Amino acid sequence: MAQSDVTGRKVYYIAAALAGLAHHGSPEDAEFGRQFLSHSDIDVRIEAVRVIHRCGNVSDVSSLIKTAESSDGLVQELAAKAALALTADQHGVAGEFLRTENEILTSITVAELIARDDIEQVVEFLKPYLYSEKDKVRTRVMAYFIFRYDERQLADLLMWYTSADIYYFDVVCCLDRILFAPLYLKSSYRESVKGTLFGFLS
Repeated sequence: MAQSDVTGRKVYYIAAALAGLAHHGSPEDAEFGRQFLSHSDIDVRIEAVRVIHRCGNVSDVSSLIKTAESSDGLVQELAAKAALALTADQHGVAGEFLRTENEILTSITVAELIARDDIEQVVEFLKPYLYSEKDKVRTRVMAYFIFRYDERQLADLLMWYTSADIYYFDVVCCLDRILFAPLYLKSSYRESVKGTLFGFLS
């Protein structure tokens, strides 16, 4: 019992120390995050990811991707955000997360891309995913265009999308509602899209 108590206290102090570094650390402290990234305690792993996000660099991206794809909950979310923040190839990492067809990773990826300013490049990257066979990918990618396009651009997108030989009803329906629903319903539809995208995230 004494040994178990000591072990528990040690884990608590490790997590607390990492939390301090996550708020005030510098690049040389990234090594502490790397050291505890695979720790058995979830609180330690959470703080380790936060340390790497603050102090790490592009060399940490592969381990963050692995952590994001093999974890769940807050660890998964934080690791994915850190990987997207530290990478020099955001579209490469985003593509890897979208290919997992995981709801959390897809939502995080699209949410992070919404925050970027390079709209033209992101649009060209995301458009093919509107034709994904997985509805969870399509509907979340659709959210990007809902939040970053004006109505004229959405109308053009609808024309472009339906010009393909095969397209999906849920994408067309979403665009149709945003464009042509009565004004008092449009805000409700937008909130629904927002809930689908962000509802899983902490």
